[in-house]
Amino acid sequence: MKLPHRLPSPAMVVACVALSVALGGTSYAAIRVSGKNVRDGSLTGRDIKNNSVASADVKNGGLLSKDFKAGQLPAGPTGPAGPQGPGGGTGPPGASGATKVVVRKGANVTVPNEGPDAGSVVRDAFVSCLAGERATGGGIQSAQGDINPAGAYSTYAIVSRTSQESGTPTGWFARAVNRSGTTAGGGSPSVLNAYVICSSP
Repeated sequence: MKLPHRLPSPAMVVACVALSVALGGTSYAAIRVSGKNVRDGSLTGRDIKNNSVASADVKNGGLLSKDFKAGQLPAGPTGPAGPQGPGGGTGPPGASGATKVVVRKGANVTVPNEGPDAGSVVRDAFVSCLAGERATGGGIQSAQGDINPAGAYSTYAIVSRTSQESGTPTGWFARAVNRSGTTAGGGSPSVLNAYVICSSP
């Protein structure tokens, strides 16, 4: 006699599963994740736990200096000196310096003293360099020596400078004053001359 085919009821299925768990316990399958299980470009920095990557996890020589912040890598030792470079070309010739220097004196100029009631007397003195020379200095000096024996006058240079032609210093100009004498009859006159220092190539 053939028995009719009947499917197990839902209650029977649940009971069988419960019995299997009770008898065999629970188990988990361990899955090892490798590079082929991760889609390229899908992981980001936040997917890796902080301080979880160690030196052993990094391939030797895999990092570059640009992967580190400035100042994190120690400076290496000083390298050997490189070969000497080629010499530079010859520069342009310099300007010719002065090779001749001479002092030229001007003519004597008398600066009279007209006494205490006449005020001050002013005279100009001038001297030029020769053609092709340039004035580099100068001044005014007494033709009578530095001391007046009579002591009756005092002479002062109130102007002393180069004279120029078209912006080029070619001589020396001076202006002197002889103050009034200390006596009623007036003091002695002063004899002065200008001098100039001239230079040429």
